Amino acid sequence: MTFPPDICKLIIKNMDIVEIIPEAREATERQVFSAINARIEKAVGERGDWKGCFDLVTEDDDGETSFAPDDWPESDDDCYMACYSLTCSPGESDDRSWLSCATGANGASLCFELFLDPDLGGLSALKLKRRLEAFFADNPEPGAAGFVLVPNTGRIIRPFSLDPEELALAFPDPGESLSRLDRALEDVFRAHGAFDALVRRLARMGGDQ
Repeated sequence: MTFPPDICKLIIKNMDIVEIIPEAREATERQVFSAINARIEKAVGERGDWKGCFDLVTEDDDGETSFAPDDWPESDDDCYMACYSLTCSPGESDDRSWLSCATGANGASLCFELFLDPDLGGLSALKLKRRLEAFFADNPEPGAAGFVLVPNTGRIIRPFSLDPEELALAFPDPGESLSRLDRALEDVFRAHGAFDALVRRLARMGGDQ
């Protein structure tokens, strides 16, 4: 890959900064996602009978931030078979950093995704994809709440990103810049009724097999 000369010159003149960028970015990511996870955990906790784990990025590769009502099904090894999961929106590259997704850099974004294990309804991955496409077409509530169906995937997501200017101004207290996250969470809970009916219908299908 070739970069414009001005970029190369900028790097050469600022090597003291360039050398520490990977470590600095990772430290910043952990601080930002610590605030994000805490805000999500607080909102989920206020709903009462819900469960979740809230350590995406802050627990290295093993962390995740996912949540669901207490009565949504789990597998025999206690893994969620249905939940809302915080992740990066689908994009052209899998090399995007979490901080890029959080700030909307280069077209990236975060999203809340409705995760469904195909085993929940005893369906193949292809049949689950088609069922989700039909569900999204037949139920206007998720779309009205900002959810979108990712073409050719069956993934239903609510994309969002933080305002990088607000985040930079709030730092080192990112919690002051999470209004877009708050709105996305409100939309998840607003669309939950339709998703809850879908999960329960799939659970009944799986139980009948």
